[in-house]
Amino acid sequence: MNKMDKKDYILSKFPKNDEGRFKKIKTTLIFSNNEEKVDKLFNSFPIIEVSEYRNNCRGKYMTLKNGEELLWLIPGENNRGYKCSKAYIDEDIDIYIFNNVTRYNCMFCTRDSVTVF
Repeated sequence: MNKMDKKDYILSKFPKNDEGRFKKIKTTLIFSNNEEKVDKLFNSFPIIEVSEYRNNCRGKYMTLKNGEELLWLIPGENNRGYKCSKAYIDEDIDIYIFNNVTRYNCMFCTRDSVTVF
């Protein structure tokens, strides 16, 4: 599966409209095995919008001044309990992990709230 097909495949698994989705969940999950891509994504937010940033052995976490929380998760079976209403999904994610774990983490997401990077 080439990258464009994979991106379209990932986005096709999310509903187009906003019906019945939870907007109160302020958590944005980032699914990637590539720390460099995650760093680039975290650095894309202006420093003036960031109220807290943590980088430790468990991963990266950022809180924005609007209350949104961004959390980096390495895609895997151990991440089943997390839920979000917005997600950044690495286009290099394993399709098995995407179908069996990540999609359920993103159960409150729509196509508009998912970015494949």
